[in-house]
Amino acid sequence: MFYLLSSLYQPRRTHGSLGNPLLQCARQTRFKSNFSLSKSNLCLLKCPLTLRRSGRLRAGAAELHIRELPTKDELGFRDARKGDEAAVQALVASVLNEYRLGPDPGATDADLADLKASYFDRGGVFRVLVSGGGTIVGCGGLYPLAGGEAEIRKMYFVPQARGRGHGRRLLEDLIEGARQRGCKRVVLETASVLKEAIALYRSFGFKPFAREQLACRCDQAMALELS
Repeated sequence: MFYLLSSLYQPRRTHGSLGNPLLQCARQTRFKSNFSLSKSNLCLLKCPLTLRRSGRLRAGAAELHIRELPTKDELGFRDARKGDEAAVQALVASVLNEYRLGPDPGATDADLADLKASYFDRGGVFRVLVSGGGTIVGCGGLYPLAGGEAEIRKMYFVPQARGRGHGRRLLEDLIEGARQRGCKRVVLETASVLKEAIALYRSFGFKPFAREQLACRCDQAMALELS
């Protein structure tokens, strides 16, 4: 699932900032984000973990910090590898908490405990979006199912990485991966509160369908028929 967060952009007042026209302009502007701007720092508020500039995660903290916002050229996709699990789990939990959907590490999100076994060993793939400093800021996987189907799972991005086309790029990559694996259909689950994500899926041709069982935080399923 791909999540986008919209909220009021409120820069933090810092010493010497009153005469800065850039900060004055920012105070009068609404952005689709949930972080505070000072001259040297961008902070994502109200998240369960701390993400430092080095990419290290500190469990149990109250905030997720990204010291600098990478430019588009500094972000790149790669296949997940052993050792990425903790960072991916933290990313997923923080995004879910934004929407009060709630992580479920014992069931729905159990696949994140071992990405190799859950995705690659099944013939699928799990991709991560990484900043120049090595921080994982987005992810998504293709999970093969029976009957020529594959499911798109765990498509998440931190707010700073959204609105740059990364979600579209990842979705294109996963759909193409399904074609290359001979799949005839790609499915996914989502929640109606995620309007931007649903709009993205529809732009690719995904259509709602009835699924017998859904994950506890999802209320609809969508499918794309591959030609």
